[in-house]
Amino acid sequence: MFVPQFILIVMLSFTGKSTNNSEFKNSGDALTAIFLFLAYVFAWLCGQGAIAYYSYQKLKNKSTTISEAINESINKFPQFLGATILYWIIVVIGIILFIIPGMYLGFSLIFYLQTIIIEKCSVIQSFKRSWQIVKGYRKMIFLNLLMLGGATNKINRMTWSDDVLISFLGQLLNLFIVPCLIAYNTTMYKRIVDFKNKIGDSEAVTR
Repeated sequence: MFVPQFILIVMLSFTGKSTNNSEFKNSGDALTAIFLFLAYVFAWLCGQGAIAYYSYQKLKNKSTTISEAINESINKFPQFLGATILYWIIVVIGIILFIIPGMYLGFSLIFYLQTIIIEKCSVIQSFKRSWQIVKGYRKMIFLNLLMLGGATNKINRMTWSDDVLISFLGQLLNLFIVPCLIAYNTTMYKRIVDFKNKIGDSEAVTR
């Protein structure tokens, strides 16, 4: 998928290093940086979606493979990208407005990833659906996220350490922690949805 762009950027970067034209060299470095950033965003979002999909299928005792989860996630990349950008815009604006609104919106829309990959929601639908799922469980979700945030905050500080060894260790821990957090959120999502569906079924029967 990215092979032609990758070859082009490598050529530009190599040529930039071998020429005395500083402007051309800088343009090659800029293209390389842009490519690496886009590749990181693609891998990061698709990786999260794949973990959420795979975790959910396993929780449902359904047979699935890692390649199937990756394919499902890649197909949803445009939605992941749009929803993630919009999510952080909403959260940042909320934080600017006295912090608390940002936190409230942040954990109210926390399941947008799961609703996109599992329920096949669009960007706007994923926010509406997450809001609906979280309703009535905000306190529980907030406490869970607060607990997890305290643990991950220490690891994030390690990654920014001036000590190379500590920073490297923090990066390795992040590679393990982030998938666990996504799987944990997916478990919360499934339990709340299942419980709400069960309540809805029982209310329908009594009526």
